[in-house]
Amino acid sequence: MADRLIRPPGAGEPDHPDHAPAGHGTCPVLRVALSSPTPSALLAEVHGELDLLTAPQLRSRLTHALTGSRHTVLVTDLTDVQFLGAAGISALLQAREHAHQHRIAFRVVATHRPVLLPLTLLDLTTTFDVHPSRAQALAAPSYPAGNGRVRREQPPNPDGGEPGSEGHGP
Repeated sequence: MADRLIRPPGAGEPDHPDHAPAGHGTCPVLRVALSSPTPSALLAEVHGELDLLTAPQLRSRLTHALTGSRHTVLVTDLTDVQFLGAAGISALLQAREHAHQHRIAFRVVATHRPVLLPLTLLDLTTTFDVHPSRAQALAAPSYPAGNGRVRREQPPNPDGGEPGSEGHGP
């Protein structure tokens, strides 16, 4: 009787692109859902990983949604983003710039370490007007885009402590 190679369920030929692990190869894992929860707000719910492979998709979706938009604010909800790499941050910066060119305020919802840590380390939490919840981002006062105003409330600490307590002892 000949020995047979038994592969785990779902495993295929390792070099075949259809069998690449999620998030790698030709099948990047990113979903961007657009909606308008209020007449003035555009909401982009981002799910997955924002990296070199998926950043162009986010950039394209947001740029297309903003072009000709009558919204006054774009809320980009990163609550379901598991990884935020340099290319993802670059895509967010480009989307912010595009929004401001169209006089649209740009806000980000970030609630957990994989997103907050890179934004905090790069000092981008005020650049992106980060909010701890979608409701707070949607309810924040609308200022003209790019006027330099910063919210008084601090975004959540990526380590789970009190805002503003990063790297400080008791």
